[in-house]
Amino acid sequence: MKKQGYMTVFGLVGLVITLAACGTEVSSTKETPIPKSEPITYTHRIYASPAGSDSNPGTISEPLKTFAAARDKVRTIRGDANIAVYFREGYYRFSQPVRLGPQDSGPENRRIKYCAYPGEKPVFGSGVQVKGWKKITSGDPAYKALPVGAQKNCYVANIPDLIKNNPDTKGLFRILIDRQNDWLGRGIYSIAGQILTHWTSEYSEAVEDAKYYSPEMKKTCDLKIDVTHLANAPEAMDLFTWMSDWNTSMVPIKSITKTTEGSRIKTKVAGSYKLAGTARNYHENIDFVDSALINAVEGIDAPGKWAVNHKRGKIYLWPRKNTNLEKDIYAPTLYELISVHGDMPEGKKAWFSKKPVKPAQYITFEGLTFTECGFKMWTDRTPMAQHGWAVCDDDNALLRFRGVKNCTVKNCTFEKSGGVGVRFDLYAQHNKVEGCKFSNLGMEAVHFGGYGAGMRDENGHNAVVNNEIGFPGRIKSDVHC
Repeated sequence: MKKQGYMTVFGLVGLVITLAACGTEVSSTKETPIPKSEPITYTHRIYASPAGSDSNPGTISEPLKTFAAARDKVRTIRGDANIAVYFREGYYRFSQPVRLGPQDSGPENRRIKYCAYPGEKPVFGSGVQVKGWKKITSGDPAYKALPVGAQKNCYVANIPDLIKNNPDTKGLFRILIDRQNDWLGRGIYSIAGQILTHWTSEYSEAVEDAKYYSPEMKKTCDLKIDVTHLANAPEAMDLFTWMSDWNTSMVPIKSITKTTEGSRIKTKVAGSYKLAGTARNYHENIDFVDSALINAVEGIDAPGKWAVNHKRGKIYLWPRKNTNLEKDIYAPTLYELISVHGDMPEGKKAWFSKKPVKPAQYITFEGLTFTECGFKMWTDRTPMAQHGWAVCDDDNALLRFRGVKNCTVKNCTFEKSGGVGVRFDLYAQHNKVEGCKFSNLGMEAVHFGGYGAGMRDENGHNAVVNNEIGFPGRIKSDVHC
């Protein structure tokens, strides 16, 4: 399905499936002529390849290796020359996000382009391979918690050291990627119909009033059943509640305790409303889970389901039939790959600053594939763009723009990632997303979120044209589809 037009809101919907293929590295040093249809003449060309070295000069015969080195090389070129950076075929693993700023953009008469070498497919990602898969045995502490089908088909591997030793996450992560298949869903333990908490306001019985409770009043959820027996520690799981057509909430759990009625869940982060669940089956042909505990070993009930036990350092997976465990399974290490920032304050200070934005501008990304980033959980202080899942002004996109003007994303692919595909935050003027493909993203495909209409430096005049968008929002849809 094609979508064409102008957009200043944060979400898009559509339907198409794209598949990931990272390709192989090439070693040709013969330059392919750039198509004559190219409307801009790029007098300076820089080359990068996964087989290159950042100590190289960046020529086609001696390419650079990383995006960061290519950006730094661009900075050495002075004057008004248009610059094109060509990435050869292969996978470029980002060990940390790369930022571009006003110093990396051009004046009105200069263009800078980061693009695929003609006829080749460079892929940008942060995935680290999960190795050493073995069939689960009855001696594994999680074996008895698995459904019967999973006991016969589940495999277990160690969490990669790069993730296990991360002091921020301590081995807990929310996205696992199968390069041969579209999406891997975390194990889901349904608590549909088991929540005792009433979700309307005690003052007026109005649903919207419940939103304005204090955070502490939105961190407790009582159940009719006892869930203290689950194999994973409470802090490894997230609580999902579906309360209406417009409102979902997914928040990390802090503790689960047994009560006389069943059990009580306390979360680390407040829900957008009170943490309650009401099965709302508006469409009689659709059956979905209205509330669940996510990342439960007990929920690995079908091929393509998985869970992580960060305390034991183990990942459990029931692979699909065509999954090659020796090479297909990757875990992301970053939330964002590339960001382009104008000169403006960081964080919430930007909303109240009276200093005019100095935008980054005239930067183009073309023909590149972005993939394999994680899903970033929000905090109580994170401003939300949509109840309980979409956030404002956050570094959770494969490609992010903040304070930019006249930038273009063209013919790129964004797939298999936990966050947003492309997001534009705060000031964004005269930018375009054209001819791109978006599929299997945890959050929005394209996000425009900024100052409100009539306010200083509002975003506007941005075009989203002829893009194919399929299966965004999977962090919330994977539990009810």
